[in-house]
Amino acid sequence: MPSWLENEYKSVREQLTIDVQKRARPACYDLGTFYTGSTDSPYLVSRAVFELGPGVFHQPRFFVWLPHCLLGDRIPCPDCKASGRRTPKGQCIFLQKLGWAERPRRVVDIDKCIYIIGYRYRCGHSACGRTYRSWSPAILNVLPRSLSNQFSFRLTYRSGLTNTLTGLLREAFRCGVGPQSFKSMIESLHYRRYDDLHLQYLEMLSDRKLGSMSSLLPKVTPFGAFGDRNGYAGFVPSAQYFRLFYDTLIEGCSREMVQRIAMLPARRLAVDDSYKVKYRMCHLC
Repeated sequence: MPSWLENEYKSVREQLTIDVQKRARPACYDLGTFYTGSTDSPYLVSRAVFELGPGVFHQPRFFVWLPHCLLGDRIPCPDCKASGRRTPKGQCIFLQKLGWAERPRRVVDIDKCIYIIGYRYRCGHSACGRTYRSWSPAILNVLPRSLSNQFSFRLTYRSGLTNTLTGLLREAFRCGVGPQSFKSMIESLHYRRYDDLHLQYLEMLSDRKLGSMSSLLPKVTPFGAFGDRNGYAGFVPSAQYFRLFYDTLIEGCSREMVQRIAMLPARRLAVDDSYKVKYRMCHLC
């Protein structure tokens, strides 16, 4: 993780707390997006900065996932719902807010990393008392489908991929691209974005040095390496991670795949070499 992420997360979290207190939801929700943080145009941001540094060109992008702000604190407890627990009045048991998640979750996109900001919830029922994070699969399963579909990530134990990268992974593996080749392809896209931002930084420094006030400018800070934890902090999962991720993805779809095979017409048995049905039928006859 980047060494500067804790401070950035703290700053964004404080701003989100103020937004929730004022308007009961993050300001980015009013703008029609779940994202906050980085900008797509570092050039426009850097024009208002006197001391130009590389940090302007690799600001983190945060995905703000606070479903309780959209549902009015009415998130049902997944465990109580599954076991049929109810309040003494027979009402559904809703989760209580427990505070911000200790740290954001990093997920990998096609050419960058994204950090998820979430909340922690706790069940107040005496027979339950379980805690959840807003990105837990159990929470996503009890949310309205229209809302849970907005969470466009597939998480693993400590990392995850965006749905866009997940779709690319499935198609690449289906077309015969191996894990190592896929990892090299994604790594090249991450490095290409890094090189583009690095070039923009150098070009802007060059433009500033041509001005009449160039002698008053502070000392230039190097952009840093791709994997520098104090700088760009780029990250690409290993080939083994992509392989295990794909295996888990296919295992999760195994029931649908078996159902699909069972729905195929019987004429497909004539060309099916995996089950050897036609040979067994010949022996029975």
